[in-house]
Amino acid sequence: MRALRFISHLLRAIWLFFPGILFLLLIFFISWTLNQGKDVIIAFTENRYGIRIIFFLAIGFWVYVSWYSSRIISYTKKSKQISNLEAGAHISPEEATKAYNERNRLFEISQPFLDEFPRIIGNTCFLLLELALLQSPALSHPIPIMAAWIILGVASIGLLFLNGYLTKMAKHPFFRTLFYILLFIWLALTIISNLVTHTHILTLLGLLLLMHVVFLLYIHLRRFEMDKRARQGPPEHSWLDPVMNYFCIPLKEKGYFCWLLFIGLAALIFYVVAINNLRFARQMGPFPYLLLASGMLLLFGNVVTAFSVRFRLSFHFILIVLALIFGLKEVHNVRTLAAPGHENNYSQRPSLRTYLQAWLNTRNVSSDSTYDMYFVMANGGASRSAYWTAAVLGKIEDASIISHKEDRFSKHIFCLSGTSGGGVGVATFFALLRDQQQTAPKYTKSAMTYLKQDYFSYTFARMLGPDFFQYILRISSQSDRAAALEESFEKSTGVAGDSLYTVPFDNALSAFPAMKGNLTTMPILCINTTRMQDGNPGVVSNLRLDSNIFNNRVDVLSLLRHDSDITITAGAILGARFPYLSPAGRIKDQYFVDGGYFDNSGAGVIQEIIRGITNIADDDLRENGANSTLYKQISKLNFKVLHITNSPVIPDKNNFKSVAPIKNDLFAPVLTIIGAYDMQTTVNDIRLQHFLYDINNYYHRKASYTQIPLYKDSLEWQQDPLRVRFPDKEPSYTMNWFMSDTTINRINLRLAGNKMIDTVLAQMGR
Repeated sequence: MRALRFISHLLRAIWLFFPGILFLLLIFFISWTLNQGKDVIIAFTENRYGIRIIFFLAIGFWVYVSWYSSRIISYTKKSKQISNLEAGAHISPEEATKAYNERNRLFEISQPFLDEFPRIIGNTCFLLLELALLQSPALSHPIPIMAAWIILGVASIGLLFLNGYLTKMAKHPFFRTLFYILLFIWLALTIISNLVTHTHILTLLGLLLLMHVVFLLYIHLRRFEMDKRARQGPPEHSWLDPVMNYFCIPLKEKGYFCWLLFIGLAALIFYVVAINNLRFARQMGPFPYLLLASGMLLLFGNVVTAFSVRFRLSFHFILIVLALIFGLKEVHNVRTLAAPGHENNYSQRPSLRTYLQAWLNTRNVSSDSTYDMYFVMANGGASRSAYWTAAVLGKIEDASIISHKEDRFSKHIFCLSGTSGGGVGVATFFALLRDQQQTAPKYTKSAMTYLKQDYFSYTFARMLGPDFFQYILRISSQSDRAAALEESFEKSTGVAGDSLYTVPFDNALSAFPAMKGNLTTMPILCINTTRMQDGNPGVVSNLRLDSNIFNNRVDVLSLLRHDSDITITAGAILGARFPYLSPAGRIKDQYFVDGGYFDNSGAGVIQEIIRGITNIADDDLRENGANSTLYKQISKLNFKVLHITNSPVIPDKNNFKSVAPIKNDLFAPVLTIIGAYDMQTTVNDIRLQHFLYDINNYYHRKASYTQIPLYKDSLEWQQDPLRVRFPDKEPSYTMNWFMSDTTINRINLRLAGNKMIDTVLAQMGR
């Protein structure tokens, strides 16, 4: 029975400190599951003066708030238990004695958990960060995630035993001296590390471990100091006494409570400013803000818990009910703006046949020689995909300007199709092409300068800020975290300066028409998205979609009101709304998410366009004969598909392994859906390749498929210097809206040494 009571009160203690545990899991989830923690930590080893100080300040705030706000809950809970014991004096002596003994036993059982849980939460904060550093790819041999779990469990148990020893040692005079010595050393080393241009990640790990030791000494020195002050008599009265008495905080801890208030107020200011200021959010960086926001939300959660204990009423449950009641109104509408001239003219977009005829005539395609028609498609992958895609297209464009002058690469592009980050990449290059008078080879650097910015921190600030309270505190339905991501792109158009081309991502999408009069002005842009309700693919395009050609894909722009419009950023992000950073965007009663749910490469729409062109040629042949101008022009086209990928090379699919029976029984549907999600794109890509093969062999037209991968194949990887550190496989590129300089430099080196880009450049004009 005693064991059952022990387990029962352990579960009660866990529930009592649920907000703290929840936000620890939040850090763990983001750092490992979503792969957010690796690249953002690498960023703090790079030359970013002042940022490392913010990093450690954020850690200090997060740990202090996690520990001391949990301590306040334990004080409130223990005070309530004591009140319950005293309430027994109002009943009969026999009943009072029985109730007293029972409650006293319960109090003795729960007391250790109430004392230890705040320490456990504080120590776990440090352990999670230390293990995140140990998993960083910046290390020569990062530890695997399973080893991290084992270390976390063993270290947590070890710290429980260490607490008892440190409590005894805190009575010795040298304990305080050791604390001040280590604190001074840590402060000095942190300041020095902030002044150097580059810090190794092991240095950060060492500073974090030293900070953890200082924290351990601090919390045990605090207990000794509290006992010492208790023997000195009651403290002086102050304005804080009513607040501390209300939450049952001992008045002898007035100094610690003041620190909590001052630190909390300062953090609240940083928290609010980062939510409303893009530049400040970027200066802070994603990982410090993650710690700052987690601390603020944990403080809010623990305050709610303290009131719940005080009134014996679950305010968490009440807030959830209120969120369900008030959360019926939509808060994730796609951000729109007034259409220029009160008309977006999307109903006037050209059909495929109209655009094709104008495209061929504008370029004077004749029957004398073949003419290259390029179709570009790009896979998703957030910033790495956007940066890689735009950089590849920019490099080809710059090279063609130098070598071919008037007959540049962009004049041969018929369609740009992308999904998620790839959609942002092709949209960036597309936007750069609006001014056809730009003849200097600056496309690569302009796109790279624009897309290497931090687009995550401001978005994440909105996610852990207003969006966290959106269901209760009603805010504008067009200012959610997806809107913040769009604003990040739109407010960054000036980062290139006067020496480079501006990416006009703050312009309305209607400002990029495919045609003006009878002339083509822009390539076809296809941003692939997915309708959430039924999984049907949709396309944001400057081309009017014929349902017969495009297999009933949703023409997203046709859903807009005639007097409203969206920016080109909103159109690009509509295909990059992956969970949970960007919620599904609502247009009328239809919701759209990442295009990668259906087709992560955009191959489907490319195949449909090429098939539509060949069908137009066949129809023209039947109607007007072999001498038809349109038929002759199409017959001379050389379809060239450039597929820009950013995912690792697919391993041998025959190398299957068995799974445990319980995994089969419980997770077979989930694993199958995940596998189908990846394979659907692979099947679409292979289907397109086979279609191009058929065009070559059965339709007697020229067609080719070229893949330009970010990751290296097995032969290239054998010669890569990084293979010495990572013998098993090439280390992954982060998939996030933030990239460290280390990742950017890796992509730049890959851009300079990619053989497939050189092959494309060599084949241009043939």
